[in-house]
Amino acid sequence: MQHGGHITKDLLGPRGVPVGGGGGGIDVTTFTQALGDELILNGGMEAGDPPTSWTARNDATLSSVADERTGGAGSKSINIERNGSNFPGAYQTVTSTAEKWHEASLWTRQVELSGDFMLRRIPGSDNLISGGSISNTTTSWRQFSTVFLSPDATMTMLVSGGAGTTDGHSARADDASIKMLTSNEQQTASPDGDFQFEFTLPASPIAAQRAVLLYRIVDTLNMWMIYVRRNYTNTAYDLLLDKLSSGVPTIAPVLKVTDVGTPTLIRVVTNGNDHTCYTGTGTIDAPTWTQRGATQTDATHAAGTGLNTVYSSAITPVRLRSF
Repeated sequence: MQHGGHITKDLLGPRGVPVGGGGGGIDVTTFTQALGDELILNGGMEAGDPPTSWTARNDATLSSVADERTGGAGSKSINIERNGSNFPGAYQTVTSTAEKWHEASLWTRQVELSGDFMLRRIPGSDNLISGGSISNTTTSWRQFSTVFLSPDATMTMLVSGGAGTTDGHSARADDASIKMLTSNEQQTASPDGDFQFEFTLPASPIAAQRAVLLYRIVDTLNMWMIYVRRNYTNTAYDLLLDKLSSGVPTIAPVLKVTDVGTPTLIRVVTNGNDHTCYTGTGTIDAPTWTQRGATQTDATHAAGTGLNTVYSSAITPVRLRSF
């Protein structure tokens, strides 16, 4: 039943199975996702002036500067200065395993130019996170952390200053990291179903952290995902629906609902080409659901039968359920 936008646990799923307990389907409570080794070289920016292993983009002038943060992981940061071209940047291309999920993190701050953070297949090519870039437009240091899929055995982390007209203006970055994730075991489910993921969000969240439910997985590069993401100002959680095609997300997510509270559950109900999204509080056995946005109609990956989860390492998975 629906009361004032809240979906209570006696709601029936698309096949008439009560949601929130009972019935058959998939029920996973053991999760094995793990972080691998560090792939970024000199991510702490401690070696060299300019820091070694980082390459200038758009004629940027790179230099080593003191790290002003309290509690930073070292004494140096990278300064990225405009020198005749907009969007000055520093980038590093790393080698990993193709078609795997990774976790990336970085600190940035604006000096005069915004501190933008992108993950790309190669410089100037496809972006590997929805929306293209993560941006810090304040002069305070902010940490970002996200999970993403790399279609290739190489990927590029790009740190960029935003648009500006004044040479000598800059942005800064520090403590860059990319690590491959060992994924949880994938499940098999009907394309039409009621898919639910329960998790615990961190007490001290970091901007861009996310808990992701992967569904209608066709293969390692093609699937749907519904996820809760900490917003880029680190002030609230948003709910997003998106799809990966050939390992690349859409630039604008299929659905985005801002400020959804502090959920412990995400859920999507699929029926044919329809995707209906929810956040919830409580547990899968005793949920309170809120539908988020309108039902989205999209035939992409409609026959996919894979089901899985991926999440930032600070998020604790609890349960994956499908009916």
